[in-house]
Amino acid sequence: MEFRVPCECGQQLEVGVTDAGTTKNCGCGRTVSIPRLSILRETAGLDAYEICPAQEINQAVADGTWPVSADCCQCGFGTDSIVHLQGICERSWTQDSDGDEVSLRQLASFAQVAVLGVFGLFFSFRRASSLVSGLYGETKEFGRDVYFSAPFRLCDDCQRAAKSRRAMQAWTRSLPALKKVLAKFPDTQFSFVKMPANSGSQSGDNWLRRCA
Repeated sequence: MEFRVPCECGQQLEVGVTDAGTTKNCGCGRTVSIPRLSILRETAGLDAYEICPAQEINQAVADGTWPVSADCCQCGFGTDSIVHLQGICERSWTQDSDGDEVSLRQLASFAQVAVLGVFGLFFSFRRASSLVSGLYGETKEFGRDVYFSAPFRLCDDCQRAAKSRRAMQAWTRSLPALKKVLAKFPDTQFSFVKMPANSGSQSGDNWLRRCA
């Protein structure tokens, strides 16, 4: 997204999100201070802060305001079946001292497998990451894990049809409720999450509240 910041000379400088809070040189030779992002957004007529669409879904599920259709959201026929869809929008990643990138989850998985015979069940995600970091040198974590989990009504036949990767992509892209997520995170990876037997009802209830 581009914003415009005026210079004293009357020219308008085009700046991006990454320019917020910095300075930029105008063609007239003046140095222009770029406001922080919230001010840039408000000046452009937007909300000061952009809410992550994945966070919006999690919040709606936690609040009990997430809508679940009365019929199958794929074929439109009546069904009592509910699926819990998880979308992984972004993953954090680390860079080691040699400049190589590696997924933080991959590091954790490696450590857990390496010690599974004795200590695997006692390693938390962070401890496993720290262990591998110590073995391979200093690593720095970048980005964040962005995901959501929400219930949808989907009949048994449509559930079976959506199990292939291509069918899952086609189905999720047809859902209006995921339009904002896919606009911001087009490479979101989707999967069905198996819920505990006592997890509750159509809205996901307590289990999804813990995951939100």
